[in-house]
Amino acid sequence: MQPYETFLWGVVGSLAVEVVRLYDQFDGRRFHLPVRYRRVSFWLVRALLTVAAGGLAVAHQAQTEILAVHIGASAPLIIAAFTSSAADKETKACDGNPQGQGSGRGPPSY
Repeated sequence: MQPYETFLWGVVGSLAVEVVRLYDQFDGRRFHLPVRYRRVSFWLVRALLTVAAGGLAVAHQAQTEILAVHIGASAPLIIAAFTSSAADKETKACDGNPQGQGSGRGPPSY
């Protein structure tokens, strides 16, 4: 698979997550569109996350389409783990813990 194909499959995985979130908004026959979907800032951040998801799939050198989709769908968790790990190490270093051991907290839920 070419890198651009891997990127696109990662993007598909990321977008699939948003489709599922929208689908979850159906309540019987009524559809409730959350306010965040009406904000330009949400879509800008979502576009950046989608590009990051494709980039992560390429960086991981996903060899199959389904693996690239999985990486794209997991991108928010992967990125949250990066930031959580770095913040934990920084906090522990400030608390006098030289090993920088984490607090055991997981990534934030979405």
